Formats: sequence, C-alpha cells, structure tokens
Amino acid sequence: MEIQETETNIQKIVVFSASFGGINALIRVLSDLKSQDNYSVVIVQHLKQTLEQTKLHMVLNRHSKIRVHLAQNDQLLEPGMAYVAQPGYHLVIKNHKLFLENGNPVNHVKPASDVLFISAANAYQENVIGVVLTGTGKDGTKGCLMIKQKGGTTIAQDKETSEFFAMPENAIKTKSIDYILPLDKIGEKILALINRTVD
Repeated sequence: MEIQETETNIQKIVVFSASFGGINALIRVLSDLKSQDNYSVVIVQHLKQTLEQTKLHMVLNRHSKIRVHLAQNDQLLEPGMAYVAQPGYHLVIKNHKLFLENGNPVNHVKPASDVLFISAANAYQENVIGVVLTGTGKDGTKGCLMIKQKGGTTIAQDKETSEFFAMPENAIKTKSIDYILPLDKIGEKILALINRTVD
C-alpha cells in the first residue's frame, strides 16, 4: 500500500536551535517575524523536563506575532505557526507532520537540535532555513551540515550578541553557515529568505 503525502501550503520551514540564553534570543527573533501562509517555525530550546518548562510556548506567545504551540505527536504543520519541542522528547518532521520520539539523548540532550534539523533537511530539502542561536555545546552542528548538503540555508547568531557562543561557533567552524548575524538582524534575514528578496 502506498502512503500518500499530507497536503500543506507550507513552502519553507524554519528550524531553531537554542540553549543557554536562548529564551531571550527566541523572544527577539519571533517578535521580528510575521505570520505568513508560506512557512512554519519549529524550535528546539534545551530545557529541563519540568511542568514550568513545558510552558515555554506561553512565554514566547506573549512576544511573538506568530502563534506558538507546544508540539504534539502526529501534528500537522500549519502555515504561519510556530511549534516548540517538548522537554524529554526528540522532535522530528516527517510527511509535513511533527512526531515526538523517545530515543536516547543526542549531544547529551533531549530534545536535540540535530535530530530536528536532519529530519527537516530530509523532509524539505532546499526549503529549510536552519538557525543556531546562543548556547553551549555543539548541538545543531551536524544538522546545519545536513541542511547545507540538501541545499537549504543556515544562519548563526554572532559572538557579540550571543550570551554563550559555543553552539553558533561550532556550527560556524564547519563552514556550513551562510549568514553570521547579530540577533536584531536574524528575523529580517529570515523574512527576506522566505520572500526571496535576497540571493
């Protein structure tokens, strides 16, 4: 039996990787984005698995022009929406849907950005924009390499505006990053890429 793909209007997917300092960075970037019907946003922010941390989407909603949801299993990606990974589960994209996976930690974390980024690259190919924000460690590095391999675009937060530069720096060192930008320019660049107003 052949599995048919789910229909969606989404033309691009924007995936975020963030760790220490990431909540403030996400608030800034999401406040600069606009809700449009041609893209969705999916976020991995490293958090401990507590009741309070599962409310990150509520915090982001207070500052975002895009409606932010806590990602659910087998959830269809909707245009103009953002989704936050649940603590304690990897988040993957398959067939225009989000799935929660209870695998082993990757890069010592779960959810891991690499898991999300690699699945997004496989699902959306050149229509992925991967963004690595402030944080410690190297999560997101392998994911950026995969996004570039599939023809997508990558962005890293610069050193001057990162609270912790290790995550962006590790991605930058692989030469897989297209744009290294200050925090206040990342949202603008994402919209330009989505609307094809830059090369």
